[in-house]
Amino acid sequence: MENVREVVSGWVQEAKKNAGWLVALGVLTVIAGCLAIASPLLTGLTVVVLIGIALAIGGVARTIAAFSAGSFGQGTLAFIGGILTFGAGLILAARPGIGLATLTLILGAYLRASGGRMGVHALQRCYGRDPGILPAPGVAAVRGVGHRHDGGSESPGERVLHDLGGLRRASASQADVVDGGS
Repeated sequence: MENVREVVSGWVQEAKKNAGWLVALGVLTVIAGCLAIASPLLTGLTVVVLIGIALAIGGVARTIAAFSAGSFGQGTLAFIGGILTFGAGLILAARPGIGLATLTLILGAYLRASGGRMGVHALQRCYGRDPGILPAPGVAAVRGVGHRHDGGSESPGERVLHDLGGLRRASASQADVVDGGS
């Protein structure tokens, strides 16, 4: 416990010595954040250029590391990967507009496909074609969630609300989720 106190007190002393620099860094960060909000295009282009520079540096490092690979095949693949990474970095740094458009289109396509998949699953659940266990981050929607206990049918809206209620009980057992907690 004494070691922790010594380390913390040493850090506090260093922070006090450099307090002016820390305040200046904080002010600079706030200004940079305001500029990023004010000009998102310039911010995006700057990020793409920085990613391009990082890729170019990584490509050089990967190419150099290829010469110390365990076998000729691994070295060849690492060398080709390094050259491709370096080339991609140069393209992003030299033509950030194209890089920004490409990254935006790739992200948009991914989000559209992901949202479409979720929409299809939601419609299947609402209209009776329950796909069973759905892959979702941190949640498993289990087959049978949403059936009424009195044997009656429910509207799609009621079913979705009931499903959400069942999913909120993440700590419940699978049987509780399937039966709706009855």
